[in-house]
Amino acid sequence: MHDVARAAGVSQAAVSYAYNQPHKLSAARRAHIFQVAASFGYAGPNPAGRNLRTGQVGALGLMITDSLRYAFDDPTTSQLLKGISEVGELAEVILSLLPCPLESSRVTEGSGVLVRGAVDGFLAYAMPEGHPECGRCSVGSSPS
Repeated sequence: MHDVARAAGVSQAAVSYAYNQPHKLSAARRAHIFQVAASFGYAGPNPAGRNLRTGQVGALGLMITDSLRYAFDDPTTSQLLKGISEVGELAEVILSLLPCPLESSRVTEGSGVLVRGAVDGFLAYAMPEGHPECGRCSVGSSPS
């Protein structure tokens, strides 16, 4: 981004605006930045870099105690998924389904799915009190 900005004669912020907030630049300036970026083979800001800067991944994890198939087959869970997806789309948030079965070696061995779930927050749907995965997601909070 630094090299593109220098070659285009603009700030790094202007290059970022060209990709992320185009309304902040004129069409001509944006086209010029894209032309210079293309000559460098620059495809735009790296999403992983943005995640590091903001400390957010833009994802929400939904913990369910049943299989993923059940989540789609069960009418109540299906409606929940529909509602979350509608709100998530408005906020441009990804939804990760995290199966946390009650009887699983993953839970009893301490290597549950939450260790692999890179999300900004969790929704625990029909999780029983004391489920091992619920304890994992309350890092930094005090018990009530």
